[in-house]
Amino acid sequence: MPSYFLASPKQDNLTMIQIAADLAKLYTFLMEQKGLETDQHRYYIKWLRYYMDIQRAQDFMRIALYESLRRV
Repeated sequence: MPSYFLASPKQDNLTMIQIAADLAKLYTFLMEQKGLETDQHRYYIKWLRYYMDIQRAQDFMRIALYESLRRV
């Protein structure tokens, strides 16, 4: 898993991925450069976390499918 994905302390599927501090700082900087209002930043960060969770789920499904096909 890439370094910008930080595993959650619980390691369960119900906890959203935490964003590494350096990535969050860069993302915030880019939002400021684009002129997004500061009070909206948290919604964009939350969307990024949802997106990263979806990517993690898709990777898990891809690996599970590969493993099941190897057993056939």
